[in-house]
Amino acid sequence: MVRHPAGAAAALLAENEAGSPAWWQRVAEVGTPIVEEVPGFPHLKLTFFWRDPQGDESTSPICRVYLDINGVTNHHSFSPASLERLPGSDIWTTSLQQANDWRGSYSLIPVNAAQLPPEPTGMPEQQREWWCSLFPFTLADPLNPYAPHGNARGMRLSGIHLPEALSQHDWREVDSGRAPKGMKSIFDSNGKARGLAISGAAGSGGQKVQKRWRCRWWWCWTGKTGQPRCRYFRYWNSKPGGRACRLRYG
Repeated sequence: MVRHPAGAAAALLAENEAGSPAWWQRVAEVGTPIVEEVPGFPHLKLTFFWRDPQGDESTSPICRVYLDINGVTNHHSFSPASLERLPGSDIWTTSLQQANDWRGSYSLIPVNAAQLPPEPTGMPEQQREWWCSLFPFTLADPLNPYAPHGNARGMRLSGIHLPEALSQHDWREVDSGRAPKGMKSIFDSNGKARGLAISGAAGSGGQKVQKRWRCRWWWCWTGKTGQPRCRYFRYWNSKPGGRACRLRYG
């Protein structure tokens, strides 16, 4: 993602025509989240925008837009991170800071009054049930410059790739749909993506040598499959606890 000078998002919001179709077109051309430098700090500022398709607060029933960033925002709360509406407009926005080498996924969840959290009863499962009830309303960010991807629950997510994040050059063909022969997505009976199968011939007679790694919904069957598989597991094994950043389907 492109790094912008400090104040770039604030300058957009200060424009007289903020919220006009031409203004939203410029935001789309920049792409969101807008990534800005933070003077004197190694972190970067990320500013998210969402355009309410039903207009401002006088015409739209949307009263909250939750921001769910994997591993960053707290979704175990009755008041998770959310965007705020710019009064009198269709603009929802918020900002946060993140390390400049971070890479991950996020989604937006616009809700109306009926979908706001219930009054807490003290039962631990109540919050989880409420949060899970919002899954059908999850959206990928339409202003994000990258194509959305899916997770194990069938939700669409958007990616954030900050400037110093570990290179994933070898996965570009997979992301663009031009995966090498032997790579394909695995879907369950409901059509939900469950992982990436990677297979290849190995040994005499072309027999497939299969090994299995599993992390939540991730399966990978591999033989001699080339650089993407090798680099993926080399990074996996180099991190404390064996956690890989490339869990694209859950």
